[in-house]
Amino acid sequence: MSYDVKDATNATITFSSTDVSSVKHPRQLVEFDVGGTPTVVSSSNPFPVNIASSITLTANLGTLNGVALDATLTGGTQKSIMRGGAKGSTTAADVTSTASGANHQLIDVAIYDASGNQITSFGGGSGGTQYADGASAATPTGTQANWNESGTQRSVSMAKPLPVQPGTSVTFPVSAATLPLPTGAATAAKQPALGTAGTASSDVITVQGIASMTPVNVNMTQLGGVTAATGNGVVGTGVQRVAIASDNSNIPTNIAQMNGVTILMGAGNTGTGSQRVTIATDQAKLPVHGDVAAGSSDAGSPVKTGGVARTTNPTAVSDGQRVNAQFDKVGRQVIVSNSCRELTGDQSTTITSSTAETAIVTAGGAGIFLDLTSLTITNSNATTDTTVTLRPSTGGTAKGPFQVPARGGIVLTFTTPLAQTTANNNWTLQCGTSVASILVLATFVRNV
Repeated sequence: MSYDVKDATNATITFSSTDVSSVKHPRQLVEFDVGGTPTVVSSSNPFPVNIASSITLTANLGTLNGVALDATLTGGTQKSIMRGGAKGSTTAADVTSTASGANHQLIDVAIYDASGNQITSFGGGSGGTQYADGASAATPTGTQANWNESGTQRSVSMAKPLPVQPGTSVTFPVSAATLPLPTGAATAAKQPALGTAGTASSDVITVQGIASMTPVNVNMTQLGGVTAATGNGVVGTGVQRVAIASDNSNIPTNIAQMNGVTILMGAGNTGTGSQRVTIATDQAKLPVHGDVAAGSSDAGSPVKTGGVARTTNPTAVSDGQRVNAQFDKVGRQVIVSNSCRELTGDQSTTITSSTAETAIVTAGGAGIFLDLTSLTITNSNATTDTTVTLRPSTGGTAKGPFQVPARGGIVLTFTTPLAQTTANNNWTLQCGTSVASILVLATFVRNV
C-alpha cells in the first residue's frame, strides 16, 4: 500500500505503508553500508553479523532413541547387526558368527543344493569319490578334472587332453613345426641352380633346348586371348603384326605379282603391270638438275626449257613472285634489252654558259650502280663549237672528250651498258668551252 502527503511547498510525497487494523503504518527499510554505499537488507543482501569466536551455541537434539554413539557402532543401545530374512517356513533371525582371533568375527555361512539339502563336506572322504585315471566311468565326483572317453574316466593331461569343439568363427593359432607331411612334400624353399647353355638343368622347371634334341611341338590356338588366323584370307584381329627391327639389314624380296598382275620390269611400254608412283602432298620439293654442275665441262644431253607462247602481254605479278618465261608462237624467247623496264631510268640536264663539272645522273643509292645505255648531247649555240668530257663520278676518270658542233649534237648508244665504276655515285659532264646552252639526255639501268 502507499499514500501521498504534501510538504511545506505543497509538493506531493508518496510513502509505502502497511495496513494494520485499517491503520496505515509507514514501512521502514533497514540499510547497511557497503564501501560507502547504502545497501537495503534483502535475501540477496543479508544484514552482516559478526559472531565472536568465544560464543558457544547449544543445540537440543531431543530423544535419540538409542542411536549408536561412536564410530565402532557399538556405543549406545543400538548395534550394527545382520539379520537373516524369512523364507518359506523359516523366520527372520540374527546371523550367527564364530570368533576368529581377537579382532575378527567370522559370519557363519551354509550352502544348500537345489533340493534344499545342506552340503556339509567337499572333495575326498565322505564328500565324494577320488577317481584314478583309467577308472570305470561313474557319476563324476572328486577333486580332479575328468572326462569320459568311450565309457572310461580320463584325467585331463597332455597325454589325454580335454576334447574341445571350436565354434565356426573361432580362430586358433597352429604351429606346423611337427605336423606330418605328405610323401614327397618339400621341407625347404629351394633356389634352383641355373643350367649351362646347351645342357638341361635338373633344378629349373622349364623347356630348354639342347643339341640334337627332339623338337618340342607347340600348337597355339590363341595369342593375347584372340584366335590366331592362319592360311589364306582377309586381315583381322587374329592376324599377327610383323615389325622389322631398326638394326635389321635390308631384306631381299622377290615379288612376282602385285594385286594378281605380273609386274612389268625393264625397258618397254607401260601396261597393267606398271606401278603407279604418287608423290605425297607433304613431300618436300624434288630438285631437278642437269647432268653436270656449273663450271664443269659440258656432257650429256641438254635439258630442254619451255615457256608460254604469247601474242598479248600477261598480267603483271608482284616483285619476288615466280613468273613463266615468254616465247613467241614459234618458240623464240622474248628478250628485253639490258633490263626489265622497272629497272631502267632517264634524266635530262641543261648546262648553261659553264665549264664546271655538272651532274647529269643523280646517284642511285647504297649499293646501286647506274650503267649508261645512251647519251644524247645537243649544242644550242649558233656559232660556237665545244667539247664535253664524261665521268662516272664527280672527279672520276674522264671518258672523252666528245666534239659537239654549234647548232648540232651527238648521240652515244651503248649496246653493252657503260658500267659505272663505283656504286651510289653521280655521272657528270664538263664543257671545254662555255656556250649557251648544252642539252643532255641520259638513259641508264640500275644494277647491283
